[in-house]
Amino acid sequence: MADNAPIESLISWGITFALLATILVTLYILLSPDLSVVLIASGMYSMLLGWIIFYIFASHKKRGIAVRSKDILYVHGLIWRSTTAIPFNRIQHIETVRGPIERYLGLASIRIFSAGGLSSDLSISGLELQRASNLKKLILDKTENEIESEANVDESTSE
Repeated sequence: MADNAPIESLISWGITFALLATILVTLYILLSPDLSVVLIASGMYSMLLGWIIFYIFASHKKRGIAVRSKDILYVHGLIWRSTTAIPFNRIQHIETVRGPIERYLGLASIRIFSAGGLSSDLSISGLELQRASNLKKLILDKTENEIESEANVDESTSE
């Protein structure tokens, strides 16, 4: 994975926490709560922010992609580990997605859609643009080869 991939998550969460801090400061100004309430809220805010930062870096280290002979495998998650395998013969199409933060950082996400689904079955974010492009090309090539192999098997069995 790209070394700067966690930066995308940090920026996104940073924006969220900045908005939350704005709301908390506004509530403080409007309500003028006791010092104990402010200290408790500040402590909870700090602990949550610390946990999010830890989780982003720790979970990023646990991600992995494997392009195998018949499928693509993606493993992610820190507490709840998730493994997704999609056979090449089930892949319908692949998208490369780049939001404003990803464009700024030179990153991209790949979304893989398989047969029978309206939403993506696999989304891999935080890839360097060149790596995302290479991965997409590799998956498309393997998908084409898998379809050609199945067509050749079908022809030989029908004769």
